[in-house]
Amino acid sequence: MSMSMSLSAFACPTGRSVLLLLTLILARPTAIASVQTEDSNLKEVRSWLDHKLVEEYSLDDIAPVHIVLWSGPSVSDEASTRARYNALSRKVAGKPEHPDREEYERLREALFDSGGATRVELFIAGDLLIRKNETYADDDGTIPFYDTVMTPNDAWSITKNRITRVDPSHGFPKESNFSGMPITVWHMCGFIVDGGLHMLAHRGARVVSLRRKGDLFVAEAETTDGAYRSRIEVRWDGDAGEGRVLSQQMVRTSNGESAGSWKMDEMRYSDELARWITTSWFERLQTESMPTKWVVDVVERVPVREIRNVMRCPTLDTPDSIRGAVPVLFDFRHDSRGRVAALMPGVEIPEGRLPIKSEYSRTRWFATAGAVFVVLSLVTFRIRKKTM
Repeated sequence: MSMSMSLSAFACPTGRSVLLLLTLILARPTAIASVQTEDSNLKEVRSWLDHKLVEEYSLDDIAPVHIVLWSGPSVSDEASTRARYNALSRKVAGKPEHPDREEYERLREALFDSGGATRVELFIAGDLLIRKNETYADDDGTIPFYDTVMTPNDAWSITKNRITRVDPSHGFPKESNFSGMPITVWHMCGFIVDGGLHMLAHRGARVVSLRRKGDLFVAEAETTDGAYRSRIEVRWDGDAGEGRVLSQQMVRTSNGESAGSWKMDEMRYSDELARWITTSWFERLQTESMPTKWVVDVVERVPVREIRNVMRCPTLDTPDSIRGAVPVLFDFRHDSRGRVAALMPGVEIPEGRLPIKSEYSRTRWFATAGAVFVVLSLVTFRIRKKTM
């Protein structure tokens, strides 16, 4: 057969069909490989999500660590202003005469009074070794900060006006900030280190569907009790074998109403924690509300001894390592009989547990005895007057 005959054969309809068939056969391995890669990615993402939703993180995993984050409206040149404020806050803590105090106060006014920001500082040595400092603007300036400290054997809080100390082993006063503090800190850090998946993991969620959307993966997860359903967007990092959560939208399955939405804005790899972290995100708790932006400025390792130092409860003679001089003191720890004993304002907090007879107890009994004496005196006086 001549070369011209061979070429003419492919020119006919039958020849074109054969050529098309050969093209499809040659192209088939590539198509199969593409499908296999996509399926493999789906399996990897599914496996990673399943693991994240079963193995929820704990504060022990990231301790010891010092974290500073902010929320609130922006001010001009906000990033550098925050960075300078963060640096000075540690230098001038408890030092009213520090030479940088004037600059520190000027930056504080710019951030909190003009911008209305909230600064949250966390010292974490473990699940139950935490200090959370909140500094914010207040219209009348009466409560510019509120700090809460939790350890296994002690718990105390400090504001501009008072210190309150309680005994964790006997519970906490009603409407106090203590009982919910560890879960609040765990929740805040969950966005930083876990992209918000901690909320689902805590409720025992499971992935019910997963699909590819361009270069992203979209998962639907549902809590074990069926109360919540969440849509999760993930960018997969094949080299690291892990995902980056980009957003999450949670709804209540009973009525379809939003239970919150979160969009991760910026991320970076943290050498301190040896993991990827979220450095800014937007949070919207209700559909009609404006989103709140959170920005993480500091994530650093600190010695445990430094954390224990900031957790030490101050006294009238020993200023707080961060807030300085102690205001009025109230002690709500229990005595050895399990009774609540509140010290009178201005009385130094003793070390350890309160004795059976506290200063408050003695004052109360003196007051009661005095009242009884007055009543008996009045009664005696009236009886004598009647008999005269």
